[in-house]
Amino acid sequence: MNGTRFSLTMPALLALAAAPLSASGEPADAVVPAVAQPADDAAAGLPAAAPRVLQRARPRWEWGPHAVSRIYGLAYIGEDEPDDGPRLHGVSLLWSSWDETVDLSGGLGWYLSWQEGGDQTIWGGGFEMTWLPRVPVAPVRFGPRLRLGLEHRDSAPDEGLGGVAAAGLELAFWMGDSFQLALLGDYEWPFHAGSRVQVGLALRFARPRY
Repeated sequence: MNGTRFSLTMPALLALAAAPLSASGEPADAVVPAVAQPADDAAAGLPAAAPRVLQRARPRWEWGPHAVSRIYGLAYIGEDEPDDGPRLHGVSLLWSSWDETVDLSGGLGWYLSWQEGGDQTIWGGGFEMTWLPRVPVAPVRFGPRLRLGLEHRDSAPDEGLGGVAAAGLELAFWMGDSFQLALLGDYEWPFHAGSRVQVGLALRFARPRY
């Protein structure tokens, strides 16, 4: 009788031990809900996020109204003819492309000028460049300037058409949203006339280039 009970109990225990259980105590064949995985952007056909473009953005008060501008300028200019010649007065017009976001900051453009004094009238025009070696954290701009062009003298001495080169300095101040006031000083070397010093006061108007 005892042998029969032992023989019946052992198969039952072996069958229970062989049945697999889940980690939570549930049978292995139980239905386990699937967990949703995040969909891959490429597999889902979604566009990848565009990379951020790094820009050298500067607060507006650091560089004036427009870091990249078109400059339109009107300047009063004056100079003395060499050898006790007459005093010349006139105006100069400027059209320039201005950029303060690159290492070689400054302006590059063209100028037209007119001066008169005594019997002499001088018309001029050509290329003008202003270089700002360092753009400061302020509305003040200071740097060297160059001019290269032609001038026409109506009267003696040295009347006629000739070339002219000039080098000098510029001190400018941004005012408000679109205006710049500049003090100019150039030493001129006319190709067919005596050297002279030209000074000027310019008012410039800036518009965004882009």
